[in-house]
Amino acid sequence: YSPTMSTVMFMRTEKKPFNDVRVRQALSLGLDQIAITRDYFEGNAFTLTWPCQPGNVECYTPLDSLPQATRELFEYHPEKAKKLLAQAGYPKGFKAESAMHSHDRLRIELCLITKEYWTTIGVDLNCKLYDPAIRAKMQRSRTYPSIAMSGWGNSSPSSVLAAAHGGIPGIIWNFSGVVDPTAEEVYTKWKQTLDLEEASKMLKAEYLREMPLVWEIPLPGATGFGFWGPWLKNFSGELSMGPTNEMGNSEKYRHVWVDQELKAKYAGQK
Repeated sequence: YSPTMSTVMFMRTEKKPFNDVRVRQALSLGLDQIAITRDYFEGNAFTLTWPCQPGNVECYTPLDSLPQATRELFEYHPEKAKKLLAQAGYPKGFKAESAMHSHDRLRIELCLITKEYWTTIGVDLNCKLYDPAIRAKMQRSRTYPSIAMSGWGNSSPSSVLAAAHGGIPGIIWNFSGVVDPTAEEVYTKWKQTLDLEEASKMLKAEYLREMPLVWEIPLPGATGFGFWGPWLKNFSGELSMGPTNEMGNSEKYRHVWVDQELKAKYAGQK
């Protein structure tokens, strides 16, 4: 099943060089996300999990259905990236730091992979480790130097629009410091729309508008796997029964039961 959390590289978009959309697009174009999915995750990942997870079909647009210019942001186009950096005033690239949790092995490795890719476009990325508490404070107060790689639980379809992309002004979870009046307007209208089909179309269209702005760079998300024995009844692999995985994860256990005789039979098998 698709993940309920994305790995995201947030950027200080209020300061140079990240206040220029050409720089943000260049960084995305200089990273081969498809190769990371294929080689690092050995195919057990979803390349596109942001801003909407594949499981949220009401807002998700598959990679191969994206407009070409948007789809390229998840491919590898280093020459185009270098051209954009030159246009933005950085023909020789620049230095950046990614603030990392010191105990987060997965994201440390993804940062090092990103570092290697970005050397080809002239960007020198320092993956710097911090104590988790210090690193979390830096991210939430937006005092990290330039980039913060983090997990984001976006199992709720509207969480990115509301919190990460400026839908709710001043919210603490706006780690990239996005100020987007259009996102604010759309979020206000979306939450007041009672027609669920219309609200879904609105959310999907808004995410398609936001993706080329590259307020942050998402990375592939690992595929999840669920295993259960045949003695667990009335269960078909459901992740949750609530509006988000975090809120509804335990609700499913009210509806399942264990066939003790069948469990004992399996336990007795050699």
